[in-house]
Amino acid sequence: QFHNGVAAGLRLQPFISNTHPKSNFRRSVCITRTWIVYNRPEVPTPQHGGLLLALGLQRQLAGLAMTDIYEYLTLSHDPTTVGILLGMAVAKYGSCDAAISKMLCLHIPALLPQPFAEMEVSAVAQTAAIIGIGLLYCATAHRLMAEFLLGEIARRTNGDRMCDREAYTLSAGLALGLVTLGKGATIEAAGLGDLHIAQRLHRALTGGCEHQKAGIRSAFCCKTTEKGHGMRGSRVREGEYINTDVTAPGAILALGLYFLRTNSTAAAARLQLPDTSVLIDTVRPDLMLLRVVARALILWDYVRPSIDWVESQLPAVLQNYMRTLKASTSSKVEVSVKIGYDHYACSKQSALQSAVDWSTIRQTHANIIAGGCFAIGLRYAGTGCSMAAGTLRHFLMHFRALRGGDSAPVHEKVAYESKHIPNIGTAVLDCISAWRPDQPTLEICLGVISVSLGMVMAGTGDLGSLRILRHLRWRIDEDITYGTIQDYQPRALDTSFLCLGTHMAIHIAIGLLFVGSGRASLSRSKRAIAALLIAFFPRFPQNAGDNQYHLQPLRHLWVLATDWRGLKAVDVDTDADASVPLQVQLHASIDYVGKGVADSLVPSQSLWVMAPDLLPPFCDVTCVQVVSERYHPAALHISQNLQHVSSISQHLIYVKRRPGYLSYSQDPYALRGKMCETQESRSDTCTLGVLRVVATWARPSHPFAGKETGMSPVDVLTSYTTDPLLFAFAREFCDNTFNCQAVGPLAQFWGSGRFGSLLKGIVLPVDNWCARILYECVARDKPTAMPLYLQLYHAALTIHWKTSATQAWSLGVALEYSNSKLKELITNTCCNRDDDLVHDNFMNRLTVYIRTTSPDF
Repeated sequence: QFHNGVAAGLRLQPFISNTHPKSNFRRSVCITRTWIVYNRPEVPTPQHGGLLLALGLQRQLAGLAMTDIYEYLTLSHDPTTVGILLGMAVAKYGSCDAAISKMLCLHIPALLPQPFAEMEVSAVAQTAAIIGIGLLYCATAHRLMAEFLLGEIARRTNGDRMCDREAYTLSAGLALGLVTLGKGATIEAAGLGDLHIAQRLHRALTGGCEHQKAGIRSAFCCKTTEKGHGMRGSRVREGEYINTDVTAPGAILALGLYFLRTNSTAAAARLQLPDTSVLIDTVRPDLMLLRVVARALILWDYVRPSIDWVESQLPAVLQNYMRTLKASTSSKVEVSVKIGYDHYACSKQSALQSAVDWSTIRQTHANIIAGGCFAIGLRYAGTGCSMAAGTLRHFLMHFRALRGGDSAPVHEKVAYESKHIPNIGTAVLDCISAWRPDQPTLEICLGVISVSLGMVMAGTGDLGSLRILRHLRWRIDEDITYGTIQDYQPRALDTSFLCLGTHMAIHIAIGLLFVGSGRASLSRSKRAIAALLIAFFPRFPQNAGDNQYHLQPLRHLWVLATDWRGLKAVDVDTDADASVPLQVQLHASIDYVGKGVADSLVPSQSLWVMAPDLLPPFCDVTCVQVVSERYHPAALHISQNLQHVSSISQHLIYVKRRPGYLSYSQDPYALRGKMCETQESRSDTCTLGVLRVVATWARPSHPFAGKETGMSPVDVLTSYTTDPLLFAFAREFCDNTFNCQAVGPLAQFWGSGRFGSLLKGIVLPVDNWCARILYECVARDKPTAMPLYLQLYHAALTIHWKTSATQAWSLGVALEYSNSKLKELITNTCCNRDDDLVHDNFMNRLTVYIRTTSPDF
């Protein structure tokens, strides 16, 4: 119910003050305090708590007064308390607001004076408050909060009231990483030097005897009784050594965020994976995953989207063990296929060393591979990198084959797989029985890699990724089978080993593919990476109320990494959306646009997309330009022009269609344009530069060509303009050109040839003359000249029998302007004669006609 409330609140788009008034791309909405208070239920519900968190994520919760917050907190309702604490912290993200800081500190007993330290605060409220401290002081290197959070990571329990201690310690580590985000190798961290953050985090993740404690006393010291003995919890036995099972996850991620993007080899060495079988047994396999991720966060520029890079994270001793398993399987296993290509009945005689814990080896191998995939997902989040996606799909199919156990018939599975899912190599099938870890580890690895694939392809709606994720989704649905085969009855699948976490991971991945309905993606800024790491922490819950290892409301912090960068093209004539090919120029240092196989990285500086589409991050784009012969050239130079930056920030680019071309929505493959293209349209008398699609009915050499093509003037005119006035003119004055028996009034000038000649004595119907005028106006993109042609034509025909001073004056001005313009063209040969509003041939014929019919004019 809490998650449903968050989902409902996220449908309200955030308020943006600079939204363009004509842009319907993102409608801006402002939620007021009155609206929030008015919709508060009388009885607190989890849905309203989720709504409060969603409003905070949308920056809409800052309008609440402290009295309103007090009323929410006094309800003593955990979902509402968590929603208001996290929502207000996110609404004041990185602002160090004093009022919000006091509110959060009141829910952390370690920060309260001794008389108030015994105040009852639920575990989820404490965890939400401590992560809220990190959000509020994000990237500020605040010394007091950094010292406090560093102490909370290793603080021992004060009794049994803190039930979810693992989640609290993890949140303390994440909060410390947020406060010191990327400050590990900068001057800003000079004030934190005496805290020895890196050394103390290293001790928290490796363990050892804790000889001395430092930091805030209330955060470390155990409360003593009258007998002098410390209060101990009955759930966890505390000794003299640091409990790394509790402290290691938060310390590892805090160290990774502290040195984020610093490429510090010294810091990465603290997270080195064990390189002997003895050391491998001392580290939990799931902590190996976190170590790989933290190392990648530090060595950011060394991450590559290739299979070789992922496999290079495996220690040498682990690779030797996996090769031994594979060799033993291939030589001592008798394989017989029964009901499918991934169902084997194996009988083997193992002669492997009994001293090695092969179950741990398999789990460690799977977790390291999953950690490398998760690191690629963070490194290339929102880029749509094809190599990264290919690498993740490879390992996703690898773990899908290791999982096996599908109960669908072989003929049906082969029919489905051969069409949509890539084939599994024989090498993978040979080592299935040897490399397969336990089922929970497989499900976690599949979920982690699925989320990683969703991060890379966020907002792209990639069909190949969707097919794989949908196939994994079918695996956990009892009502859906692996395809539709004739005479096959559906059967239920065994999903007893699956849990809420498996559903959550796959649905998160599918949701990321279509985030923002394809108009948004994920950012790769430091704050965005930290938010993604917190939201997609690779430990999924067993049920909806499982907050033991990770607070579930934190899963929604991915919204902080959302980057709205969908671009749409708008036709300036119709103010409607248009599909236009665009070329996107990128910086030379971009590394996520590559060609070739996954183990070779070839940077490229250009992308070709079809608007509306998702652009790369705006910080990586230098220029966006139209590359279509159907539209006039247009470009937005983001790195040079501030006005262009403002335009791209509104997610709009205005385009203008060339006359004579259909839009891509009307003719996606230019088929109708090719039908209309003839040799006459490319002749010297009819060419219009780059214009190739010319209406056959309007060509002067074929006045009645429309009868042969069977196309009406309105149909052909669609490729030129959408002006309803021109459509009405074509329908009323040009339709008779297709009827050879219709003889209307004859035109008195502008006869045969391109624009006719009165001296040849050839006259044409007025309908044909109107068709030529219409062609002249729309083909040369001068629709405003249509009334001028008609007025001059009407004035020339009536001047000799009806005296009109207005018409005479209009004709005189037009002829005088034409003569002066002609003289200018004679003296300046560089001018383009097609730029005139009224064609010179028409004005010349008009002059001859007036002098012939009205000599006294």
